[in-house]
Amino acid sequence: MLISQQAILTDLASLAEKIAERSYAPYSDAACGCIVLLSDGAWVPGVRVENASFPLLIPAAMNAVTTAVAAGRGDIVAASTNTSFGGADRDYLAAFLPDARFDGNIARSSRAIPPIGDRLNPLIHAGSRNGVDLMGLARSAASRAHVPESNFPVGCILEVGNGGLIPGCNVE
Repeated sequence: MLISQQAILTDLASLAEKIAERSYAPYSDAACGCIVLLSDGAWVPGVRVENASFPLLIPAAMNAVTTAVAAGRGDIVAASTNTSFGGADRDYLAAFLPDARFDGNIARSSRAIPPIGDRLNPLIHAGSRNGVDLMGLARSAASRAHVPESNFPVGCILEVGNGGLIPGCNVE
């Protein structure tokens, strides 16, 4: 059974609605979620994150895109938010989806939109960090940085509670 492109985009928007609940927006109360869809159907969630101790706001689209890029995936074909794309989210996503058509809460490229598959798991190592070359992993993450302005790649590794390691890199 073939799934229509519109049905896939509708499902993507539903995922964005659900993921928005994980947003951390205690100051603006503007919960926002974004899902980016990759060329093989894998998807990456992102949420708005606010922090009062430092003037920092991570928009949902930026959160999703940087997670994908740090995991070595820049093959974004579509995205959806639980609100309309605008401002920083729209501009940021357009840099990674240059042929994007924006329609309210949907952004899509001219490429075919695949059926939605599994959530991309950016975990690069499970278990204890004993014996793991964290600097090597951080350098590897830095090699995936997108730094056209500064030409200053930075990589990092985040250890999560279960001993897993998640890569991060700067994405301009």
